[in-house]
Amino acid sequence: YEGGEIAVEIRLFYTDETGFFLPPMTDEELSVILRLAKENAVGEIYAYDDVRSSFLCLSSDKNLRYMEDAILAFASHVYDRYSESILSWQIKLSELGEVAFSSTVDLDYSQPSFEAFLGYIKNKYNTIKKFNTAYKTSYKTWEQLESEKKTKITDICEYDWKIFKQDTLVSVQKIASDVFKAVAPNVPVIFRVGTVGDSMSAVF
Repeated sequence: YEGGEIAVEIRLFYTDETGFFLPPMTDEELSVILRLAKENAVGEIYAYDDVRSSFLCLSSDKNLRYMEDAILAFASHVYDRYSESILSWQIKLSELGEVAFSSTVDLDYSQPSFEAFLGYIKNKYNTIKKFNTAYKTSYKTWEQLESEKKTKITDICEYDWKIFKQDTLVSVQKIASDVFKAVAPNVPVIFRVGTVGDSMSAVF
């Protein structure tokens, strides 16, 4: 509360203790979203540390839809009651504010994320020939590339893997910002990516 105005923060947690701020859903729907977490290269759900636990996959359409619905429900609720007093919206997507990727473990190899990455490189290079030219490889088809281990693919096109993850964070930011702007066009939106002094998270 600053000079009679409100700075609103939304924290969408990914832990059993706090849960998401979500619209009503069935137990089955909740169980689905709670399985869509970031995974390391061997398919294990990655936990940042004992406090933060796991975090949601940012390439999952289900996660993004629930995130969008959650922000819309919260923003509408607050704006209906305090429209004249809101100073800004501040978004943090975890307990310590890092809507990011680990700086110590390569993420995210979950199915939604990796399928999105394969789509990203196909869209960027259009043909496997252009991909081969860029990375000095000799794949005959996209299917042949996709049959490789996930880590081999990301090792081959390490730069694209990095840019894809940065673009993923930008996309999440835009989704959240667009929802807030639809509710309150003149209220600024502050989106926290990473935390100062936190060596466990990075912006890519």
